[in-house]
Amino acid sequence: MAENEAGTEAIKKYRIPGEIPLLVVPDVVVYPHMAAPLLVEDDAAIQAVDAAVQAGHRVVAIYSEKPGLGDHNAAPDDKSKVVLLPERLNQVGPAVQVVRMMRLPGGPLQMLVQGVVRIGIRDILQTDPYPLVRVMKLDVYDEKTRNTEALTQNVTNLFQRAV
Repeated sequence: MAENEAGTEAIKKYRIPGEIPLLVVPDVVVYPHMAAPLLVEDDAAIQAVDAAVQAGHRVVAIYSEKPGLGDHNAAPDDKSKVVLLPERLNQVGPAVQVVRMMRLPGGPLQMLVQGVVRIGIRDILQTDPYPLVRVMKLDVYDEKTRNTEALTQNVTNLFQRAV
């Protein structure tokens, strides 16, 4: 099976659409199966979440910018617009499902999200009115070998001694 076909099959397995809205959020790390609260204040990000909820899948991608690159690049003519530069984004991010969502007075969204699977961005399809990306699922290696079984048993034994 080709790499693209394998990624597409995995996305279908986890019920992740091939194209999902993108949230660029600073200082947030979400792993698969982890729940995390998230406050969204940016208008484009709110529109992205609304689009995911209206589409019925409630799935968005969360990416952060690479450290040391400063603040978002603002467009020179409009300080409120953010320029989405692929080279500024981390290569890996999670697809998350919106579990709960509440609109706060003044417009921001308070959400509880749960990580579904690790993904990579294949293409940025649009940036206005909100970022929309084509994604591919990244492989999870859970190969069971004698070595990994022995390490698992060793960690379990050490944990049982500690508790």
